[in-house]
Amino acid sequence: MVDALFQRLDAVFEADFAVLVPEEAGVGEAGAQDALTALRGAGVEVFYAEGVDGGRLKSCYTRDPFIMVKGGAIVCRMGARIRRGEELAITRTLAKIGIPILRTISGTGVMEGGSFAWINSSTAAIGVGVRVNRDGALQVAEVLKRQGVELLIVELTGYDIHLDVSFLMVDKDLALVNPFGLPHSFMEELKARGVRLVEIEPADDPWINNSLAIAPGLLLTATIAATGAGEIWVTHGQEDALVHWCATQGLKARPLDIVGYGDEDDENPSPQGEGEGSGEAEQ
Repeated sequence: MVDALFQRLDAVFEADFAVLVPEEAGVGEAGAQDALTALRGAGVEVFYAEGVDGGRLKSCYTRDPFIMVKGGAIVCRMGARIRRGEELAITRTLAKIGIPILRTISGTGVMEGGSFAWINSSTAAIGVGVRVNRDGALQVAEVLKRQGVELLIVELTGYDIHLDVSFLMVDKDLALVNPFGLPHSFMEELKARGVRLVEIEPADDPWINNSLAIAPGLLLTATIAATGAGEIWVTHGQEDALVHWCATQGLKARPLDIVGYGDEDDENPSPQGEGEGSGEAEQ
């Protein structure tokens, strides 16, 4: 399993930072090696966590034990008991590679990095729920406030553990969202801030949102490209936004209006040539 060390490895900042992969995370597996090769090919320097205790099965999710902010890291205090203790190995590793530790979440606060996201260079968001409480979020907010960064606190739905399950910035003004896991008020706030939204549907794989953006418009995922389609037909969500994203990835895409979905009064619901040829896929 490969996951982000620095939360700055996202769609807000360029990917010239590092990724941390625990030694016990099965980095010899083919999938992990492919991911590491892709990261290094994108100019990402890779580090390995040291001192991860055997049996810490969840330690492969290195996004969670800390948050990367301007000038350094915030070490989290894990919400799940099975993950308590990962903080020590992460703290030692950060110190060894020379990353300043600006704060460690303490007291009654619980915080996990998977629930933290940058929206732009002056705005971040934290999802509070079963793994993150308001005390932990406010401790992060204290650090961000000194840096001139506004923090949006998002109430997660039900038993969702992290914000990254439903929200991912894929470009500087474009986000992939699962509307069934986010408050409507948060999505409206994003739109008010100029962020375009691509919504996934119930039929989509919900883990699409849990991808890794390593630079604006660049995802470490083969979800769309793996179809091998010569052209992508975008049938739902924010069509213009997804077509734009596909274009930044060198993929040919166009919106496809469907009778009975969306604008039902459109007299020309489909582009000319619908159904012709092969190698076309719906997304």
